[in-house]
Amino acid sequence: MTRSKRWVLVLAFVTAICVLVPLVGFARGEVQYHRRMNDFAKVLKPGMKRVEVEAYLRSQNIDFGRECCSGTKLGAMDDLVEVGHKKAGLICIERSVYVAFQFAAVEPNDKWVADSDRLVNIDLYRSVCLDLP
Repeated sequence: MTRSKRWVLVLAFVTAICVLVPLVGFARGEVQYHRRMNDFAKVLKPGMKRVEVEAYLRSQNIDFGRECCSGTKLGAMDDLVEVGHKKAGLICIERSVYVAFQFAAVEPNDKWVADSDRLVNIDLYRSVCLDLP
């Protein structure tokens, strides 16, 4: 094998490693996020009241926050449980990943939060960039 062919093979090998290592890390993170979401979905079922979902989260000492509209707007705030941070690319260095508990309002409420809100979906939600000015 000539010297130039060896350099081409070395360059191809290094390039493959530079591409595959981040992809494996990304896939590993996605598996962990989905595993956490599925763990919640085994216990918390669509149709449950917000008060029941939040009581479960509190009983497990799981911190959660609220945000509007991680998915379809259904007239109620969503509950979010942070499950990780991930690198997001060249422009956005870091984003948070959440399990989003999406609720639908059963009755009109000015605060967008009522104990009677019903769980309609559990999904992953990724925040906007954490590092933008």
